[in-house]
Amino acid sequence: MGLGAKGDIQQVGQLYKAGIIKFIFLDMINYSIKGIFFEKCIGNALNIFLLAVTVFYVFV
Repeated sequence: MGLGAKGDIQQVGQLYKAGIIKFIFLDMINYSIKGIFFEKCIGNALNIFLLAVTVFYVFV
Protein backbone atom coordinates (compact mmCIF):
# COMPACT_ATOMS: atom_id res chain seq x y z
CA MET A 1 0.00 0.00 0.00
CA GLY A 2 2.72 2.47 1.02
CA LEU A 3 4.78 2.37 -2.19
CA GLY A 4 1.70 2.16 -4.41
CA ALA A 5 0.05 5.13 -2.74
CA LYS A 6 3.27 7.15 -2.88
CA GLY A 7 3.66 6.39 -6.58
CA ASP A 8 0.08 7.47 -7.25
CA ILE A 9 0.58 10.73 -5.36
CA GLN A 10 3.75 11.48 -7.34
CA GLN A 11 1.98 10.74 -10.63
CA VAL A 12 -0.94 13.01 -9.69
CA GLY A 13 1.57 15.72 -8.70
CA GLN A 14 3.31 15.49 -12.08
CA LEU A 15 -0.02 15.67 -13.95
CA TYR A 16 -1.06 18.61 -11.76
CA LYS A 17 2.17 20.50 -12.52
CA ALA A 18 1.86 19.74 -16.24
CA GLY A 19 -1.73 20.98 -16.18
CA ILE A 20 -0.70 24.19 -14.41
CA ILE A 21 2.10 24.83 -16.92
CA LYS A 22 -0.24 24.15 -19.85
CA PHE A 23 -2.91 26.39 -18.29
CA ILE A 24 -0.46 29.28 -17.79
CA PHE A 25 0.89 28.87 -21.33
CA LEU A 26 -2.61 28.92 -22.86
CA ASP A 27 -3.51 31.86 -20.63
CA MET A 28 -0.54 33.84 -21.97
CA ILE A 29 -1.59 33.08 -25.56
CA ASN A 30 -5.18 34.07 -24.81
CA TYR A 31 -4.12 37.38 -23.26
CA SER A 32 -1.82 38.25 -26.18
CA ILE A 33 -4.61 37.46 -28.70
CA LYS A 34 -7.54 39.07 -26.91
CA GLY A 35 -5.69 42.14 -25.64
CA ILE A 36 -6.00 44.32 -22.59
CA PHE A 37 -9.59 45.50 -23.15
CA PHE A 38 -10.99 41.97 -23.22
CA GLU A 39 -8.87 40.92 -20.25
CA LYS A 40 -10.00 43.90 -18.17
CA CYS A 41 -13.74 43.65 -18.88
CA ILE A 42 -14.69 40.05 -19.61
CA GLY A 43 -11.65 38.46 -17.93
CA ASN A 44 -12.51 40.05 -14.59
CA ALA A 45 -16.15 38.97 -14.89
CA LEU A 46 -15.02 35.42 -15.69
CA ASN A 47 -12.65 35.39 -12.70
CA ILE A 48 -15.44 36.52 -10.39
CA PHE A 49 -17.73 33.83 -11.80
CA LEU A 50 -15.07 31.11 -11.35
CA LEU A 51 -14.40 32.31 -7.81
CA ALA A 52 -18.12 32.15 -7.02
CA VAL A 53 -18.36 28.62 -8.45
CA THR A 54 -15.28 27.52 -6.48
CA VAL A 55 -16.66 28.96 -3.22
CA PHE A 56 -20.02 27.32 -3.91
CA TYR A 57 -18.44 23.86 -4.39
CA VAL A 58 -16.17 24.23 -1.36
CA PHE A 59 -18.88 25.32 1.10
CA VAL A 60 -21.93 23.47 -0.24
